[in-house]
Formats: sequence, structure tokens, C-alpha cells
Amino acid sequence: MDEKENFLFYNLLTDEEKESLKLKVYEKGEILVSFENIQKYYFILDGKVKLFKNLDRLKLMGVSILSKGYILGILVFLTGERSPGDAIAATDIVKVIEIDPNIIKRLKEESLEFNSYLLDLAVKRGMETVEALTVKNFSGIKGIIAYYLIRCSENGYLYIENYDEVIDYLNISHNGFYSTLNKLVKDKLIEKSKNSIKILDAQKLKELYMDFLN
Repeated sequence: MDEKENFLFYNLLTDEEKESLKLKVYEKGEILVSFENIQKYYFILDGKVKLFKNLDRLKLMGVSILSKGYILGILVFLTGERSPGDAIAATDIVKVIEIDPNIIKRLKEESLEFNSYLLDLAVKRGMETVEALTVKNFSGIKGIIAYYLIRCSENGYLYIENYDEVIDYLNISHNGFYSTLNKLVKDKLIEKSKNSIKILDAQKLKELYMDFLN
């Protein structure tokens, strides 16, 4: 089967629209799209994508992780706002289907199923925004770091090429970051090596911020 047929709404497309779909593959760290200059939309087939928004007041917003079934750029389509930010491949391989904007526009105008899908995505992203704000404002450094580790880990591991980038990303001090990591290691919640962190007790990590979300 052609991988493009895995687009959730493939059966609603015309033959011409089906032909226009393009399969694209990105490697970890590559930028899939910059939202200020977005021209196409991208349905995620495989892998995970980190969404970074250039918001000085809340760098933690970049913790957003998008995966299979999400259409990159759909909020730009819905709101018409092209805020600064990038979608970056977070796994070794990310496969997407490139979609022409006219297809998205037609589906929105004609398909109740597609509109229901859009509503679900918008609600989910809104909840993620509120969640990130709450953690940032109320949980303290431990909660912020625990939230980041849980959200950005893959199969219990988080691979980090540059710890300084993470510190800047979370907008916390070097001393606060490393002292908190050392405390988490001492409490046997994580193991830390040069370029990775292994999560030993995900439940206890979540408890450092979940009370503020309930």
C-alpha cells in the first residue's frame, strides 16, 4: 500500500488531490517547517516533532510534542496568525505527507468529519498550553524539569546533545538545573550520563508537577 494512503482523509480526496500528496522524510534536528513562512501543511505519519514557539515569556511552550495523526500548521490555518516558531524532527526519522492548502480548505468546507478532527486538535493544543503555563508558574524548578523530562523522553530516555541549550530552553539558572538533576539522581528518579537521562521512576517524577494540574 502507498504510504500516502495513511492520510486520515485520503478517501475523501479527488484523484487529482491524491496525486498531489508528497511523502517526505526528515532526520532528527531538521526543520520541517517555519510557521512564519508556511506554504504547505504536513500530516505526521511516523516519528515525533518538537514545536518551538519564540515566546520569551514562556520558553517552556516548546515542550509541545506532536506525533502521528497531527497536521503541522493547522493552527496557522485556523487562526490566520503566523507567529514565529519552528517544527523540528525529534526522532531519528520523521515521515510526513505534504498537503496543498487548497485540500485543507476544501475539506474544511465540505467534511463534517474533518471539522470534528480540527476541533479535537484545537482543544488538545489549548489544554497543552494551559498545562505548560500552570507548570511554569506554580510547580517550581523541580516541577519544570520533571515536566520537561516526561514530555520529551522516548521509551524512558531523553538524549541531550547540549545541556546548556536545555537550560536556556527552560529559562532557569545553571545552578538550579544541575542541583535539581543531582537531587533527582540521589532520589533514584533518574540516571544521568554525558548525553542522556534515563527515567527510573516516571510516576514519582509526575508527582512533582501533577498536583498543580488537578
